[in-house]
Amino acid sequence: MFSVPGTGKTRIGAVAAGELLRTGRIASATVLVPRISLRDHEWPEAFRKFGYEHALQHITLACFQTAYRWRRHRTGLLIVDECHMSLADKFYKMYQHIEYTYLLCLTGTLPEDDMLERLEHYAPVISRCNMRRAEQLGIIARDTTINLGVPLSGKERPVYEALQRRYDEMVELLGAGDASLAYQYAQANIGNYDDLDARRLARTFLDIIRERRTFLANTKFKGFIARKLLERYSDKRAFVFCEDIAYAEAFTKELCDAGMQATIYHSMMKPKERRATLQAFRDGKHRIIVSVRALNVGVDVPDAELGIAIAGSSKSADDTQRRGRVKRFEEGKSALYYNLYVVGTQDERWVTKRTKHVGGLLWQQYIPGENLPIVLSAAVD
Repeated sequence: MFSVPGTGKTRIGAVAAGELLRTGRIASATVLVPRISLRDHEWPEAFRKFGYEHALQHITLACFQTAYRWRRHRTGLLIVDECHMSLADKFYKMYQHIEYTYLLCLTGTLPEDDMLERLEHYAPVISRCNMRRAEQLGIIARDTTINLGVPLSGKERPVYEALQRRYDEMVELLGAGDASLAYQYAQANIGNYDDLDARRLARTFLDIIRERRTFLANTKFKGFIARKLLERYSDKRAFVFCEDIAYAEAFTKELCDAGMQATIYHSMMKPKERRATLQAFRDGKHRIIVSVRALNVGVDVPDAELGIAIAGSSKSADDTQRRGRVKRFEEGKSALYYNLYVVGTQDERWVTKRTKHVGGLLWQQYIPGENLPIVLSAAVD
């Protein structure tokens, strides 16, 4: 099993299947994926892009939702893309029903605990490839990642301070000042119907966390800087990642009103609408896609050169998946990825944690009144 970031997975899989078929070591291959768009677009395109279009006539492409119903299927090479998503009880039995000579499981996000044990029963981890190594190997495009700090406005500062006080009070109450213990308490008691007071406290604490995260994601200067970045790099196709659908919709409208070719993509849209959005982006009808989390993983995302994370968690896996959206390999391509964070807040701690292993990471801060073009060009020019 290979753990490799971004769209490097499809290149590894296409080369593996293409070479085994070309040399006659196998007569067929099967690629299983979690999404229709991966089946119909990303994987066929990978075989064409890397010189193995002839192999497609010997390859079965199917979604997990189809494969788990198979009672018997034989193949020379079985490739399971986003294999961490195949470990639910519903899909996991497909490993037992498919006969194969070789098995190649691919993921950018290794599962944990019991799920990792379940995966390693069939596919032990034989190689891990981080983004820097994948760049060196030419599997994914090189990028520059910039953590760009912005301030709170005068009106926002007291709101954040009040949220932080409420958070600190709950941490003291539930975890004796230890945030991790308080969070463990909340997770353990959110479904506790035997002790309604404990459940109420757990819900209150988790609500405060969500409220603080949403507030920090939707601050004034994050939206301002994101717009300026999209204006500055008007020649680049871009993804913008937001915290919630309401903000994403409002931001998209703002971009469209300013004359930018922007559209939105989120989980509440119908599948047909989401497919149409991605196709319009491929066709050049839109330059910018504003999303929440629906583009993070398991979606055939078209090429882009610019990513802007208005919102983000502390999880490095989220950062890896989102950066992977702009790191599709193209000869000579160099992508840009911006993490926007609020200086001196929990937001700064989150971005520090999730990007601590990013190679060549750059840090900047924007102070209102500064010459913004100079600030934005300093990191990459």
